[in-house]
Amino acid sequence: MRFFTASVLGLLAPSLCAATSLKTPSRLDLASDFKPPQVFKNTNLVRSTNLEKGYVRETINVVVENVDSKSQTDYYVPFPDEVFELVGGFEVRDKKAPEKGRFEVDATEAVSSSGNQYFVVHLPEPLAPKSQITLGISYSVLSSLSPLPATIGQADKQYLSYSFSAYTPSAYTTVTQKTKLKFPSTDVPDYTSTEGLKSGSDPERKGATYTYGPYDTAKVAPGTEYPVSVRYQFTKPVITVNLLERDLEVSHWGGNLATEERYWLRNNGSQLSKQFSRVDWTFTNYQKAPTSAVRELVYPLQPGSVDPYFIDDIGNVSTSRYRPSIGKNNANLELKPRYPIFGGWNYSFKIGWNNELSSFLRRAAGVDSDSYVLKVPLIEGPKMAEGIQYERVVVRVVLPEGSHNVRFETLEGTNSNGLPGANHISANLSSLQTYMDTLGRTTLTLEVDSLTDEARDATIVFSTSHRRPGNLHFPRYRPQALSLITFVLICCASSPSLIILASTSQFMVSLVHVLAMLQIKPKGDGRAPPAVDHSTTTSPSKATDPTSEKSMGAVLVFVARAGNLRDHEWGFVPLNPLQMHHYLRSLLVMASLQHRRVYTNLGDRPHKIQTIIHPANGKQSLTCRTNKYLSAALEDARAINAECIFVLYNWDGWTTDYDTIIELCELNKDVPLTLHIYAKGHNQSREFYEANAHKAAAHFRFRGSLDEESIAQDRNTALFIRMIDVLHKLHYEIPIPPDTKRELSRYDSRLF
Repeated sequence: MRFFTASVLGLLAPSLCAATSLKTPSRLDLASDFKPPQVFKNTNLVRSTNLEKGYVRETINVVVENVDSKSQTDYYVPFPDEVFELVGGFEVRDKKAPEKGRFEVDATEAVSSSGNQYFVVHLPEPLAPKSQITLGISYSVLSSLSPLPATIGQADKQYLSYSFSAYTPSAYTTVTQKTKLKFPSTDVPDYTSTEGLKSGSDPERKGATYTYGPYDTAKVAPGTEYPVSVRYQFTKPVITVNLLERDLEVSHWGGNLATEERYWLRNNGSQLSKQFSRVDWTFTNYQKAPTSAVRELVYPLQPGSVDPYFIDDIGNVSTSRYRPSIGKNNANLELKPRYPIFGGWNYSFKIGWNNELSSFLRRAAGVDSDSYVLKVPLIEGPKMAEGIQYERVVVRVVLPEGSHNVRFETLEGTNSNGLPGANHISANLSSLQTYMDTLGRTTLTLEVDSLTDEARDATIVFSTSHRRPGNLHFPRYRPQALSLITFVLICCASSPSLIILASTSQFMVSLVHVLAMLQIKPKGDGRAPPAVDHSTTTSPSKATDPTSEKSMGAVLVFVARAGNLRDHEWGFVPLNPLQMHHYLRSLLVMASLQHRRVYTNLGDRPHKIQTIIHPANGKQSLTCRTNKYLSAALEDARAINAECIFVLYNWDGWTTDYDTIIELCELNKDVPLTLHIYAKGHNQSREFYEANAHKAAAHFRFRGSLDEESIAQDRNTALFIRMIDVLHKLHYEIPIPPDTKRELSRYDSRLF
């Protein structure tokens, strides 16, 4: 594939955190009787608390003055133990210069004497005596809202309560302070009115905004509390994701970025006081009345996203709608769960989609020709007016095999991105073994606690170097043989009756084939190839090197397809997708052995394998994984001016959809494409039939006659066209003339 070249500095604008080493976040240990030194004074503090979403979002602007005789760098922000673990996205900036980025922050362990834990803010420059700095502190507090009452009727309004202190928790003396609360509506039936803290009414109410203070607290000791609680209407779901697992799989071969997200979701709102009523729910939906239940999740996707899916524990969920992107606008995936999610109810599901890799990956210029930069959102997630809180997020980035020197960096702008500092993100490297891998795919796993949907705007940049493990040599067919053994073991574990159903003779024949494959040795006498002289293009070593591209032969792709998860020899035993792919690969192992016996050797190029789970008559778009893989093989053949061969297991081993064949052949009309169909012959044993794919595509496109000279003289191509026609009708349950079925049934038992 082709990568666009970009400057690293230009790509990482507006600003970039330092490269983060892979480690587990740690906390500072403080003495049991620790108290922050009184070297600062808060001359003015304004706390803004936003309650418009299902979590608390607080912003504190405080003018800090150094009252010590020495310059100071560490500012302590305290939280009670029970609140500290719920704080997410803690960030501190210079309020007057936010473009300078966030300050470095460390977390501490609990201090037993006070019951507090601290965030230690490290000022970028020591604050001189009597100097001041205005800090902008922002964070979210998850799971801090309680439904009151805890149970309500299905159509009742929902109210939430929130408790806090009128005095903002601080480790230092505060001269003046006030707190502003922003509610989602003016329906606030209960709130605490303070006495003796200020003259006049407290709080002051103005629409949906309530203000406690300002208070003169110069003589109030740090840590003093004044309990306040409010209760307000919030007839929306309180959406909490217990765990989000997000996988980003980079395929450099197919030029694809595959994303899959798995959600364990819960509604923390009021629970139902009675049994759920489907009639009442239908009436509520018809009126489009506000509800405390989750009825829909709107999921914006990046422009160019394709192939979305929505699956829960039962299977595919059809009650969803996908609106593709137009131009540079985002696509929208509207997810409707199988049932409304009321308070206390849970729902787990997964979604996934594909993107063009070129939209996210760039080759780093001026660094190293093998260095790449991947820029992706940390999380995407639904975008809801009521907000979403994530208790734990695990992001796994699966890089191509051979990737090394992996680092990640967070992009920073002038505003908060909802993420904690990079030193609060756990990161570790591992290796993921997938099919046909040798060393395994490099995998970077990031873990973050206590996030909110504000982190949707956060972007992570991964930098890596890539090399192919080209000095490794393995016997031909060994991975396929191992996959067959794996398939047999999986089937035995999931359904022991499969072994009973298979005859002993068939099993022994398969076992003999597997053992034979394990004993196959690579060609050659084991000596190292001669050195290649790179000083001239006419070097004799290049001309005679058997591993050069042109001498490696045709590009060979083995293809097998299943229409569904029961499309195998034991149709009454359903397989899961992984088992089905292993089953199809085991069929291709046998086909590859027979192909090698018939055609001896078509070159030294390792063959490719593609397994498909898709209805035969279903349209396969050019952007789907299967056709991307096949197109890449054709592109390889074009690059080296070689033939491409698709070896199909059965006549419909790829597809019976005319448009699928026409589109792929039309885009690659300059590449010789031959089909080797491994199907039944006259003696009811399988044999290979060679067909010209371009002739067949031209026939399907113009609906020509089989009597045309170019086709009539090519019996196998004509037979392929007839079999695709008749199987196309068979899959659509279109009546087939009895004579045609009788004539062609010798080539496919399904026509009996």
